[in-house]
Amino acid sequence: MEKFKQFVLDKRQLFFIPLIAMLWNGLVYFGGRTIASDRFHYDMTLSIDRMTPFLPWTITIYWGCFLFWIAAYLFMAAQKRDVVGRFFLMHFIGELICFIFFVLLPTTNIRPEVLGEDIWSAMVRLQYQGDAADNLFPSIHCMVSWICWIGLRSQQKCPSWCRWGALAFAIAVCISTLTLKQHVIVDVIGAIIIAEISYLLAGIPGLLNRFVGLMSFLLRQPLKEITIKNR
Repeated sequence: MEKFKQFVLDKRQLFFIPLIAMLWNGLVYFGGRTIASDRFHYDMTLSIDRMTPFLPWTITIYWGCFLFWIAAYLFMAAQKRDVVGRFFLMHFIGELICFIFFVLLPTTNIRPEVLGEDIWSAMVRLQYQGDAADNLFPSIHCMVSWICWIGLRSQQKCPSWCRWGALAFAIAVCISTLTLKQHVIVDVIGAIIIAEISYLLAGIPGLLNRFVGLMSFLLRQPLKEITIKNR
């Protein structure tokens, strides 16, 4: 038990920074939905979105991205101080921008009626029932997936096949949001642009240093590079 406690203390950066990011994600998503619930919601559906086929099986990609996020965020949380700081600051900035859009520009779309009896259709119906057609612009699914790619693409410790695989999966997630009729093309493009802008903003030295200081204060230890060892 004592060794486990020490392990948790040594690895609090690895455990708690992704946890804080997850809590921020929930606050942004559900907070934006609550604040904008009674406001008019705009439909940004374009002709290209109406032409996009509905493919229920792509729900496996849409749900599978959660494992992708967990792996990428844990990997990034284990990097050195400046990398950890910029990656998670990018996350917080990106989701703050999403929150502003959720509140000031509420969006919605019209989802198809899912009549299939196969497992994929059942999964899509479950998704539709649990996730209302709002908070669409920009797509958090797409933005977070693109943030993972941004974080991994410059990390030499991450094998090249893993980096390019992250890009391929991020693109697949973006496509799945369209083929499931969860989002429209404007939501996807907006998400990618916001992710890239957030990365640039997170590189501002004064902002980054303040964020690293805040994270160090919350963790009660300086941000550092994590080395996982068997104990």
